[in-house]
Amino acid sequence: MDRVTAAWLNERGGLHDARLISVHIERSTIKVTLDDEWAAHRGLSKPQGQEAPGTLVLRNIAAVEGELRNVNGGWLSEVTVEGNDLSLVFCDKPALRFVKAEAWWRRA
Repeated sequence: MDRVTAAWLNERGGLHDARLISVHIERSTIKVTLDDEWAAHRGLSKPQGQEAPGTLVLRNIAAVEGELRNVNGGWLSEVTVEGNDLSLVFCDKPALRFVKAEAWWRRA
Protein backbone atom coordinates (compact mmCIF):
# COMPACT_ATOMS: atom_id res chain seq x y z
CA MET A 1 0.00 0.00 0.00
CA ASP A 2 1.07 3.58 -0.67
CA ARG A 3 0.77 6.25 2.01
CA VAL A 4 -1.61 9.00 0.86
CA THR A 5 -0.02 12.41 1.31
CA ALA A 6 -0.64 15.82 -0.27
CA ALA A 7 2.28 15.14 -2.67
CA TRP A 8 0.89 11.70 -3.60
CA LEU A 9 -2.52 13.25 -4.34
CA ASN A 10 -0.96 16.11 -6.32
CA GLU A 11 0.80 13.60 -8.59
CA ARG A 12 -2.60 12.05 -9.29
CA GLY A 13 -4.54 15.25 -9.89
CA GLY A 14 -6.29 15.06 -6.51
CA LEU A 15 -8.17 12.00 -7.84
CA HIS A 16 -10.32 14.44 -9.85
CA ASP A 17 -13.19 12.71 -11.69
CA ALA A 18 -12.85 9.45 -9.79
CA ARG A 19 -16.14 7.77 -8.93
CA LEU A 20 -16.80 6.46 -5.43
CA ILE A 21 -17.90 2.85 -5.78
CA SER A 22 -18.46 1.85 -2.14
CA VAL A 23 -17.71 2.56 1.51
CA HIS A 24 -17.13 -0.27 3.99
CA ILE A 25 -16.57 0.04 7.72
CA GLU A 26 -14.58 -2.71 9.43
CA ARG A 27 -14.02 -2.03 13.12
CA SER A 28 -11.92 1.15 13.26
CA THR A 29 -11.07 1.15 9.54
CA ILE A 30 -13.04 2.72 6.70
CA LYS A 31 -12.40 1.46 3.16
CA VAL A 32 -13.44 3.78 0.32
CA THR A 33 -13.30 2.09 -3.09
CA LEU A 34 -12.76 4.43 -6.06
CA ASP A 35 -12.65 3.81 -9.81
CA ASP A 36 -9.24 5.49 -10.24
CA GLU A 37 -10.16 7.18 -13.56
CA TRP A 38 -6.88 9.13 -13.63
CA ALA A 39 -4.89 5.95 -14.32
CA ALA A 40 -5.68 6.10 -18.05
CA HIS A 41 -4.55 9.72 -18.30
CA ARG A 42 -1.21 8.90 -16.66
CA GLY A 43 -0.63 5.80 -18.80
CA LEU A 44 -0.80 3.39 -15.88
CA SER A 45 -1.47 0.15 -17.75
CA LYS A 46 -5.22 0.56 -18.23
CA PRO A 47 -6.85 1.48 -21.57
CA GLN A 48 -8.58 4.85 -21.63
CA GLY A 49 -12.14 4.61 -20.35
CA GLN A 50 -11.52 1.39 -18.43
CA GLU A 51 -11.88 1.50 -14.68
CA ALA A 52 -8.82 0.80 -12.55
CA PRO A 53 -10.25 0.44 -9.05
CA GLY A 54 -8.36 1.05 -5.87
CA THR A 55 -9.19 1.61 -2.22
CA LEU A 56 -8.47 4.41 0.20
CA VAL A 57 -7.88 2.68 3.54
CA LEU A 58 -8.48 5.08 6.45
CA ARG A 59 -7.36 4.16 9.96
CA ASN A 60 -7.22 5.79 13.39
CA ILE A 61 -10.05 8.19 12.63
CA ALA A 62 -11.05 10.60 15.39
CA ALA A 63 -14.25 11.79 13.65
CA VAL A 64 -16.12 11.76 10.35
CA GLU A 65 -17.87 14.88 9.09
CA GLY A 66 -20.56 14.16 6.49
CA GLU A 67 -22.82 11.23 5.71
CA LEU A 68 -21.03 8.04 4.60
CA ARG A 69 -24.24 6.39 3.45
CA ASN A 70 -25.02 9.14 0.89
CA VAL A 71 -21.83 9.13 -1.20
CA ASN A 72 -21.96 5.89 -3.22
CA GLY A 73 -21.75 6.66 -6.93
CA GLY A 74 -20.54 10.21 -6.29
CA TRP A 75 -18.03 11.92 -8.60
CA LEU A 76 -15.01 13.41 -6.86
CA SER A 77 -13.89 16.94 -7.53
CA GLU A 78 -10.78 16.37 -5.42
CA VAL A 79 -9.30 14.57 -2.44
CA THR A 80 -7.17 16.70 -0.13
CA VAL A 81 -4.89 16.04 2.83
CA GLU A 82 -4.24 18.79 5.34
CA GLY A 83 -2.15 17.59 8.26
CA ASN A 84 -3.86 14.35 9.32
CA ASP A 85 -7.27 15.33 7.92
CA LEU A 86 -8.44 13.86 4.61
CA SER A 87 -11.36 15.38 2.70
CA LEU A 88 -13.35 14.02 -0.23
CA VAL A 89 -14.97 16.89 -2.13
CA PHE A 90 -17.65 15.78 -4.57
CA CYS A 91 -19.10 17.40 -7.68
CA ASP A 92 -22.54 16.01 -6.90
CA LYS A 93 -22.66 15.12 -3.18
CA PRO A 94 -21.88 16.81 0.15
CA ALA A 95 -18.21 16.59 1.19
CA LEU A 96 -16.76 14.07 3.63
CA ARG A 97 -13.97 14.87 6.06
CA PHE A 98 -12.04 12.29 8.05
CA VAL A 99 -10.42 13.90 11.07
CA LYS A 100 -7.05 12.62 12.31
CA ALA A 101 -7.09 9.85 9.73
CA GLU A 102 -4.14 7.79 8.57
CA ALA A 103 -4.67 7.21 4.82
CA TRP A 104 -3.28 4.52 2.51
CA TRP A 105 -3.96 3.56 -1.14
CA ARG A 106 -4.34 -0.08 -2.08
CA ARG A 107 -4.45 -0.94 -5.77
CA ALA A 108 -7.10 -3.44 -6.76
